[in-house]
Amino acid sequence: MGQGHFIITGTSRGIGRRLVELLLERGDYVYGISRGPVGELERYERYLHKRFDLSEVDELKPLLDDIVGRIDTSDTNMVCLINNAAVLEPLKHAEKEDPVEIVGVDPGMVDTDMQTAARGQDERFFQMAAFFQEAYREGQLKTTDEVGERLLSIIDTRYESGQILNCLDI
Repeated sequence: MGQGHFIITGTSRGIGRRLVELLLERGDYVYGISRGPVGELERYERYLHKRFDLSEVDELKPLLDDIVGRIDTSDTNMVCLINNAAVLEPLKHAEKEDPVEIVGVDPGMVDTDMQTAARGQDERFFQMAAFFQEAYREGQLKTTDEVGERLLSIIDTRYESGQILNCLDI
């Protein structure tokens, strides 16, 4: 069986970082894209990091061409793009000979650095701070480990293109 190759945005922390770790642990190749450094992830032989700001849309095609050009498709069972760093627009089914499976995943509330920062905001300036504080106190936040494991399950399962999946249901 061939190897999986995963291009993942938002790999410097949170869900993206944990998913990278899980994929590398199982032997897949990962090409990470984030604005920030990833530290010890770069020590993995099967990890390539590209520091890149996704708002630089004119440079996106050369970036992806470079990454895809590194993939040996003769021993590949999957090439998967996981856009973890931006909001997904409405999903469209790809009409090709080898259809592309496109699914959106709602991870729910996850205990990340961003979540911690949101809980620490002054409620006078950020009204949602109380909501996030209560969710944390009530144990409603998932860990990046939990979300990462559920994302691996999603990756390993075929879904009809265009579906929106909720991590709570997986």
